Amino acid sequence: MQAVLWDGYKQIKGELEIHDEFLHFRMIDFEDTDLHLEIPLAHISRVAPKKVFGLDRKALAVYSYQGKVNVFVVDEPEATRQWIESKLIF
Repeated sequence: MQAVLWDGYKQIKGELEIHDEFLHFRMIDFEDTDLHLEIPLAHISRVAPKKVFGLDRKALAVYSYQGKVNVFVVDEPEATRQWIESKLIF
């Protein structure tokens, strides 16, 4: 699914996918490189709605047990949250 990785300053367009044991974010501008984000599903502690662009629930924050947070702007945040959580083993 299409998504934007948002760090508060930069917006990186890409595709969000779940494969086996990882949540993958493939950057459109770097699709011919090995530069991609892989978050092990086992490292995800929770997924929660996030306010960006002044709009509530337009994005999702993916929190890891290591204290990292990755924010993705997506078209359907609630459906995406449920999709990710369905792959997690708590």
